[in-house]
Amino acid sequence: MKDEAMNKSEVLDHFREIFWDAFHRPDLKTDRYYQLWHKLEPISDLLAGPLFSIFEKGEYDYVFQDKKRFPNMHSADDFMDWCMEKINHYQEALIAEVPNNEPEKKISSFYLIRLK
Repeated sequence: MKDEAMNKSEVLDHFREIFWDAFHRPDLKTDRYYQLWHKLEPISDLLAGPLFSIFEKGEYDYVFQDKKRFPNMHSADDFMDWCMEKINHYQEALIAEVPNNEPEKKISSFYLIRLK
């Protein structure tokens, strides 16, 4: 039992180490990708709330009580499905925006690497 608690603690520590990288905005050198970033920001914001709760408190229980914002959230599996749906939508929008030049290729690569 103690090993399991240590495992959870180690996972949480690792999550906290990589958390900010997921929400870091690169230097958006092109207007096109700046607009895309603004278009996708609501998805980032949706994910940031529960994930920041994990970062701060080690849990995200509020999503199960907030039926207005999370009406179909009943289990950890529901939460994972919800997160993956948002991430997939974000990824699809990035892939659909084909880079036209080197700065855009760098920005696109920056984001796609973080989605894996």
